[in-house]
Amino acid sequence: MRPLLSLRLQPSLGLSYALQDANKVVLGVDALMSNGAAVARAGTAAVAMAAKARHVPVIVACETYKLSQKVQLDAIVANELGPAADMLCTNSESKAR
Repeated sequence: MRPLLSLRLQPSLGLSYALQDANKVVLGVDALMSNGAAVARAGTAAVAMAAKARHVPVIVACETYKLSQKVQLDAIVANELGPAADMLCTNSESKAR
């Protein structure tokens, strides 16, 4: 009987070598934002970029309770979407504070 899946865990040091034989890369992430950004541990972006350079598809796996309505713009700042008028502070509002 032939196995349905051949899986290999690879340290990042041998990443380029491992991608020669890979037909897909599966990454586990900590959270998935509403704009499609993935929040993951250090090194995950390097693996995804190396796979893209070799034209290897990347599959992102995340538990459903880790899906977020927030939008991640970069590694430090997380913003939520909303109307621009709600984010503006007028002079009358700043005097009231």
